Amino acid sequence: MYVIADDFRALHDLNISDRRRGGDPAELAVATLNAMLDTLKQRRSLFLLASTWQSASGLMGIGDLLLEQLHALRRDLGIDGRGSGPGNSVEDVYTASGVHGVFSAAVGGNTDCDPEEIAIRLYALLPAWIPPPQPPTT
Repeated sequence: MYVIADDFRALHDLNISDRRRGGDPAELAVATLNAMLDTLKQRRSLFLLASTWQSASGLMGIGDLLLEQLHALRRDLGIDGRGSGPGNSVEDVYTASGVHGVFSAAVGGNTDCDPEEIAIRLYALLPAWIPPPQPPTT
């Protein structure tokens, strides 16, 4: 768990740093999801082992790490903190569990799309607060 958590934290820090330098939030989010998935594929044995551990949040290990990543993203983007505290929001638990499920299927090679498409399709399914607001059309 600690090895994967360190990998995820480093990817999160890079994402936030690149955003602050003016990087496109959508491109950075997709790149971060791709990097997270690549990390899990490279550490497949650790991923499988960590996925069996049930944390205090009630989620299985990697799901719990993804929930932590959502909380960190909310904090670092200045989004409301409703996902933190003793009770996690249903939206965040659902998102973390869903991403974990997609990552599990992708690591096992059991998805309906090319590996290059997984992060793009996953990003499109994330909660509305994650994608950047779209400028109004005139």
